[in-house]
Amino acid sequence: MSTDTTLSPSDKQLVARILQKDEQAFLMLYKRHESYVRALVARNIQDRQVQDEVVQEVFIALIEALRAWRSADSRLTTFLYTIARNKSVDHIRRARARRLLYIPLSPKLIRGLHVLLDGQIEQAELAQRIERVMKTLPHDYALVLRLKYIELHAVKEIAQELKLSIKSVESLLFRARRAFATTYGRIVD
Repeated sequence: MSTDTTLSPSDKQLVARILQKDEQAFLMLYKRHESYVRALVARNIQDRQVQDEVVQEVFIALIEALRAWRSADSRLTTFLYTIARNKSVDHIRRARARRLLYIPLSPKLIRGLHVLLDGQIEQAELAQRIERVMKTLPHDYALVLRLKYIELHAVKEIAQELKLSIKSVESLLFRARRAFATTYGRIVD
């Protein structure tokens, strides 16, 4: 990469052109910084295909955020670093949440609920109802309920996993249980 701006426009010049909808400028910026962004993403994500997705997300987010970038306050690489870090963390959290949300209900939990309901419905039907309710709940409610009642994590472990305070997790569990009960009542009735 040449430092002579007559041969190679600066990031600031490229950004100005991109804001004017110059696709060539974006392509130049992408080629200039793609390997840097990929290296940042690769620190947390080893799968090459997933890296490709996250790198694309980073550059899409960059385009959306360029108007907010203050070239006088920071270099574009610093801005890219922040976006890449956030997109990588977002991807990891989404992947973890998907793994947790799609864990089948444990037979132990189903048997326990079956006993609580005094054998009024079959275990398979109960499992289907619970899954139906879980699918309708907001993502954070379903996640915290799965962690607590299916994965059998303690509140403190959930707080660490979700990077929340213990009080926040307790509050989230309270709201999630209430939403579950309300939704379950509608589905059963």
